[in-house]
Amino acid sequence: MSTRSFHQGVVRLFLASTLLLAGVSGCLNRASPEPEGALLAHIVSGPDAPQRVLMGLTQALETSKAGYDVMVYLDVDAVAIAVRGGEDVKLMDWQSSRKLIADLVAADVPIYVCPRCLATAGYQPEELREGIELASPDRLFEWTDSARIVTLDH
Repeated sequence: MSTRSFHQGVVRLFLASTLLLAGVSGCLNRASPEPEGALLAHIVSGPDAPQRVLMGLTQALETSKAGYDVMVYLDVDAVAIAVRGGEDVKLMDWQSSRKLIADLVAADVPIYVCPRCLATAGYQPEELREGIELASPDRLFEWTDSARIVTLDH
């Protein structure tokens, strides 16, 4: 075999391999029309832990914007951000908790509050901000029943 034939064979093999890999890569990287999975942002921290509160709300909003199903569940100390007149959690250049909650409500992301936690903190259901509802087992299981859930606790 001549050197020229050998080089032509190597070039052909390289081109064939490149085309094959490009085809496989194209199949693997093809975006699905709708993202699969869902996020449950479980926030237990309150105003005394601003980074935890704001990270949970921010992740929920960004995940929703990416097209995934999202639900926010507030309990323990987080109920303080769910009520009208509650503290607006702020930290450096992060969006505030009020702004993030308003954006989540506008994006139709369900936000639920633990009823027992709300009562323990001394609040009434009537004090909940617009778009935030009391959680119930039916609502939680209805939402989680049909989706693959990733839970992030803050």
